[in-house]
Amino acid sequence: MCRAVRRVRFRAHAAVASELTPATCEADAFTTSTAAYGDENEDKTVTDEGTKLPHPYAFDSFVWGTGFTTAQAKLVCPDCGADTLVDVTVTSAFTAATCEADAFTTYTAAYGDESEDKTVTDEGTKLAHPYEFDSFVWGEGFTTAQAKLVCPDCGAETLVDAAVTSEFTAATCEADAFTVYTATYGDEREDKTVTDEGSSSGHAWDYENATFNWDGFNCVKATLTCKNGCGETTEVEVTVTSKITTEPTCGTDGVRTYTASFTAGGQKYTDTKTEAVAPESSAHVWGEWQTVSEPTCAANGTYKHTCSVCGATETAEGNDRLPHEDENDDGYCDDCGINTVPVCPYCGRTHKNWGVLGQLVGAIHYIIYGLKNLFAK
Repeated sequence: MCRAVRRVRFRAHAAVASELTPATCEADAFTTSTAAYGDENEDKTVTDEGTKLPHPYAFDSFVWGTGFTTAQAKLVCPDCGADTLVDVTVTSAFTAATCEADAFTTYTAAYGDESEDKTVTDEGTKLAHPYEFDSFVWGEGFTTAQAKLVCPDCGAETLVDAAVTSEFTAATCEADAFTVYTATYGDEREDKTVTDEGSSSGHAWDYENATFNWDGFNCVKATLTCKNGCGETTEVEVTVTSKITTEPTCGTDGVRTYTASFTAGGQKYTDTKTEAVAPESSAHVWGEWQTVSEPTCAANGTYKHTCSVCGATETAEGNDRLPHEDENDDGYCDDCGINTVPVCPYCGRTHKNWGVLGQLVGAIHYIIYGLKNLFAK
């Protein structure tokens, strides 16, 4: 026989605790109440509607539009990771092409303190370098050369071949042979000289045809000319000696020879000058005087003698004129006819042939003439 069991319900007070959860950017604030009885518990949540907070967005990055002409700032919530986009201002700056780079445009997006650049390059617009000549770079031996060109804008450099010409100059007495290499590029040029060391021949002095510089019979130096045709001259000192090379005789001058000389290469070179040496007058060996013409009342006699060595003759006039002879006493020389009586200086006549009277007249004339001259003074 079964017995019926009767359940009886009753209520007992349970412990209730509550916890407030503040609102966030994702949810409203809410309170969670928890009832506990023994091992049993139960939660109940009460939401405070409309209390959810806004997102504390922070800048994350820029999101660019096509061509970088527009952009947006991407903002991200650090609490929940939510993100959003906001339009930003975009500016642009154009940079022209140079010899180093293509032209390009820089787009700049700005949001608050944040900014970001994007560059769009205009490919293929880079300019050629405006190269300018800097210097020549020579090859070995100077037979080749290149022109070094430098860009004044960026410093870039390049090498281009230059034209090279050469001119040879043969060796001379005083200078070695040499070749001048000339590099040219446009209006620029540069010379390089390569010398053939030791190729100079030196002067070949013409000793055989030396010019002795005589000053009368004195000579101090001789002039030498280079036989190579360079036109150069030099001088050497000389010494002079003299001696009589031909003795004078009574009929012929002697000869004194002056010899100038110098020595070169073990050989003596000379030049001479001569002067006449007159014989002394006593050198003749004279013979006896011989009469050339007898003396007369009109002239002395003449005489000569002859050198027994050379045959030279010397003529002299004697002092042996004869007196006039007037044997017929007519006042005239019997030999030459000259008037032997003095002419009266007063009347211009002779008085000898007038006898005593003529002599008396002559005496008177001489007295008158003398007195006349006396008073005339």
